[in-house]
Amino acid sequence: MPHFARPLVAGNWRPWLLRVILVAGLAACGGGGDGGTGIGEVAGGGDAVAGGGTAGGGTGGTASGGGTTGNGGAMGGGGDVAVAQYRVFQLTPYDDGSCHTCVNAAGQMAVTASHAGRFATFFDGNTNTSRLLDFSPFRWSFATALNEAGQVAGGIQMDDGRTHAARWTPAAGSGPIPPLDLGAPEGGSSAGAAINEAGQVAGTQSAVGGIGSSSPQRAFLWTEGSGRMELGEPPAPFTQTSALRLNEAAQVAGSMRTDGPQPITHAFFWSAAAGLRDLGTFGGPNAIAKDLNDDGQVAGQAEFAPDPSQEGLTHHAFLWSEQGGLRDLGTLGGRQSSAEALNNAGQVVGQSDIALGSEPRPHAFLWSGGTMRDLGTLGGPSSIATAINDSGQVVGRSALAGTDRTHAFIWTADRGMVDLNTRVSGVELLTAFAISRTGAILAMSSDAFLVLLLPAAGS
Repeated sequence: MPHFARPLVAGNWRPWLLRVILVAGLAACGGGGDGGTGIGEVAGGGDAVAGGGTAGGGTGGTASGGGTTGNGGAMGGGGDVAVAQYRVFQLTPYDDGSCHTCVNAAGQMAVTASHAGRFATFFDGNTNTSRLLDFSPFRWSFATALNEAGQVAGGIQMDDGRTHAARWTPAAGSGPIPPLDLGAPEGGSSAGAAINEAGQVAGTQSAVGGIGSSSPQRAFLWTEGSGRMELGEPPAPFTQTSALRLNEAAQVAGSMRTDGPQPITHAFFWSAAAGLRDLGTFGGPNAIAKDLNDDGQVAGQAEFAPDPSQEGLTHHAFLWSEQGGLRDLGTLGGRQSSAEALNNAGQVVGQSDIALGSEPRPHAFLWSGGTMRDLGTLGGPSSIATAINDSGQVVGRSALAGTDRTHAFIWTADRGMVDLNTRVSGVELLTAFAISRTGAILAMSSDAFLVLLLPAAGS
């Protein structure tokens, strides 16, 4: 649990947060044309990006030149403008890794930012407001996930420097949002990792052992009124468990590992009925879970037994279910594949090597109904899909031709892979982390700022 060892926040970062930058003056330009279903035709003649969920519904639209600048939000800095298919909000320096569950259908976002420390913030793109997920002006906090109601899971730093899992519930007002401290074992630490629509939180905790040591980490499920419940002891030889995802049935996916300098890691699935279950591997030592859907399916990757004719271990993406067990999703012709995300239709995205010479060339893939589909690239040698929504819209990043740069993309079945930078202006998007069921996208810009893209109203 890397969050436990973070140092104290130096200085007062509150005034800085209140200077959140919003991209302003971004205007649609050019002609237009007949739109497609959902998000309308790109200004200037590009292909339309198909919409998804309730953000669709339009039959296209024509973007005209000029544009308008918003009146400015509560955080200052100019406001937002409809640009092509998206309203663009450039927010705050990014700190953590990718997050599939940090943007919701309402256009709200919960993220961890860094500036002389780390702190969690909640942003609502529809009301153009940003609020601290508060704890103390001299302690840090972090956000890991939010649900459709805008509740956020994460953690807070206590006075003794340890971490407690926390949940924030936005209410009316414009000030900082106080946390609900979910507690920790006496003298120990905890951290929230996931939250569902019922407000339950899954996370990981550990108690203090002897002098200078801690007890093994254990995954937990927190429920209002019942508190934290450990998910049980892992099977031997595993000694540690940590939670990753939580679904609407209060099922949990995560990882368990052994001790020692070269620990072995396996994925697990937990349910109240069956307890904690080892998902196994393809014969090799390790497997990891990456995502969990509401049907109790788990996506990840697992290793095969060593092959003396090859260097290193081979891993393939998997999809696990109680009915089908651990299913090998194969590759795009190359040696390795890795899963990154899973939707409620059982579709999996990630990256896989393609069969092209001796050098591995990973391409983004979509696995659906037994078939792995190559999503291609934006002209460069490689790409990776990082997230998928229930409408089958995929986001990620791809290398560009003739350069070492990547650009964020959106992929749809009818339009293929589209560079998101052709849908915005005034900012360069390097990668996309998450996409909600309504098509809201969380991305990162070339200056390492988080960017929220909301499908433009009426498009």
